[in-house]
Amino acid sequence: LAALAGKSFPPNEILDPLAASLGDSDSQVRLAAINVVARRPAILPELVPALRERLVAEDAAVQRHAAYLLSRIGVDAVPVLLESLADERCRTEAVAEGLAGIGARAVEPLIAALDSP
Repeated sequence: LAALAGKSFPPNEILDPLAASLGDSDSQVRLAAINVVARRPAILPELVPALRERLVAEDAAVQRHAAYLLSRIGVDAVPVLLESLADERCRTEAVAEGLAGIGARAVEPLIAALDSP
């Protein structure tokens, strides 16, 4: 992953290793993956399926990292964050942190979700 951070690779060549690393049991590997993704925000939308899976991971830190990266996407990530709450494995705190990271732009979609049946 360290090699990915400083080099320019086509996104399609790094998505699978990054997605796997975001759920790694080693926190150092996860943090390295987060750093790579943070430097390449354009690939975040491609990682949404992997991040959605990580929102219900056993490890609370993995959930928080996924929510953080989703918050970097912005308001388009609100539905993903809210949908994860339907899964009992999801920790509400991680989703709340993700929504807080999006900020005021998350309020309207959140209210709409609360108003829908």
